[in-house]
Amino acid sequence: MKLSLATALFGLLPMAMAKSIIVYYPKGTPSSVIDDGKKHITDAGGSITYDYPSLRGFAANAPDNAVSSLGDQSPNHKPFVEDDQVVTVN
Repeated sequence: MKLSLATALFGLLPMAMAKSIIVYYPKGTPSSVIDDGKKHITDAGGSITYDYPSLRGFAANAPDNAVSSLGDQSPNHKPFVEDDQVVTVN
């Protein structure tokens, strides 16, 4: 039983180290490049939390290694990546 519990907890480790991000692409970026970016995040164990079609982007929870290599899929259409955080106006 200890082995299966340890294995289960180890499986959750990538998401425990995930960060919440917003990714958006420059104007003129093909939809296929954005879809590839989403697939890159999910293949690395992350999840897409929201789609922003008007911004040509998405919100996600992703491991650091997936975030740092996100722009490698299409050198001509580098995404902008920001931490997802609460913004307030005084």
